[in-house]
Amino acid sequence: ALHLKKLFNNQINVTIFEKNNRIGRKILASGNGKCNLSNQTLLANNIYNNEFATKIYNEFPPIKLREYLDTLGLFTKLDQANRVYPQTESSNSVLDLMLLHLKNANVIIKTEETVLDIKKQNNKYLVSTKNTSDLFDYVIISTGSKASSKLGSNNEGYDILKKLNVNITPLKPGLVGIKTKKQDVSTLSGIRQKAIVKLYDNDKVIFEELGEVQFKDEGISGIVVMNASSIIARASSNVNMTLDLLPNYDKEELIEK
Repeated sequence: ALHLKKLFNNQINVTIFEKNNRIGRKILASGNGKCNLSNQTLLANNIYNNEFATKIYNEFPPIKLREYLDTLGLFTKLDQANRVYPQTESSNSVLDLMLLHLKNANVIIKTEETVLDIKKQNNKYLVSTKNTSDLFDYVIISTGSKASSKLGSNNEGYDILKKLNVNITPLKPGLVGIKTKKQDVSTLSGIRQKAIVKLYDNDKVIFEELGEVQFKDEGISGIVVMNASSIIARASSNVNMTLDLLPNYDKEELIEK
């Protein structure tokens, strides 16, 4: 919304429709509340559907995002893994700043307005909610997936896109925790432990990463586990996962000790 207002020198009206009672709930939840904005060393082979994504990232790489955020007054920093965070390490400060700029740019924000339908009408689009129907010259659909339904994402956007004959690629989990049998991990709930997580397709290692594993009542989580989940969701066959909870020792040394 801010980019469009700037692009057209504030000569257009922009309206945001939001089903929740406030915008940006996913911003508040990102990066465990610290707001992980980007990654400075974004690599094409780390992105699924990278033919589509690479063109976008070449035109607007992470450094350009940081420069743009800087013009808004949002100072950013890198952590050891080159993840980009606000200096404040607070997603609240990011959203507050965005809201301030939206207000100054006279962007109209309509909260608690679930978009029910979008229809092409002559050369315009009729956007219908439970309360209103408005005509617009252009519509940008920035929809949530099925992920994080508690934040409002429940597939409605995809249903609207299908009616508009927009092609949708198959949906698979991207960054999620992994469920286990409850009795296997329930006594470990609350423990965090650095581990090398490996995925095996038969005897071949298809994923290996060191990171903190969080044990929960019904499974495991943590960034390393979430990264592994993307591989599991897209594997052509069943895979096995191992956790090396003592990565500083090899097997023989550990048995001897």
